[in-house]
Amino acid sequence: MIIDNDFINKDTQDLLFNLVTHRETSWFVNYRSVPPDTSGPEFVTTDKTKEVVQFNHLLRVEDKIVSKLYDVFYSAVFLPFIEKNNISCSKVLRAKLNLVPSFQEDVYQTPHVDQNTSHKVFLYYINDSDGDTIFFNEFFDNTKKLELTEMIKVSPEMGKGVVFDGFQFHAPTAPKKTSFRVVLNIDFIE
Repeated sequence: MIIDNDFINKDTQDLLFNLVTHRETSWFVNYRSVPPDTSGPEFVTTDKTKEVVQFNHLLRVEDKIVSKLYDVFYSAVFLPFIEKNNISCSKVLRAKLNLVPSFQEDVYQTPHVDQNTSHKVFLYYINDSDGDTIFFNEFFDNTKKLELTEMIKVSPEMGKGVVFDGFQFHAPTAPKKTSFRVVLNIDFIE
């Protein structure tokens, strides 16, 4: 796992925040962070799991760019991160923005992996917020995990980027103190 708070400047961070909160940026309601069938081995539900509504803005799905914001986030955020941290990218599988509004219960969304094929995940936190991302010690290996153990929590801070093995189980939490949490999520192949 690579965590980097110093790969783009404050002006760029502010520009990106203003882009995602602009009234012309469309958001679509998603009632789950993962598909409704969470019985597969790439999802784990626990007594601390609760799905909360989130909003998505798709940027790229497989080989198709579906938002004019994709090029901005790719060139202003993703490229600087992977170049600084010496990471290669041969293909972007999916890119999206996730906006999770405030929720008052102390739970996390369904632990999951984004893809069931080998990949890396890049997360970029667009705003300062509570609502950590929880990373678990367990990795997807095509067998059903009955229990997960917490490895680390990463707090959303504007300008922070994280890259991790896409087979590592992770789960977002909704903010309780701030109004919302916005994250750029890019799944890619090295």
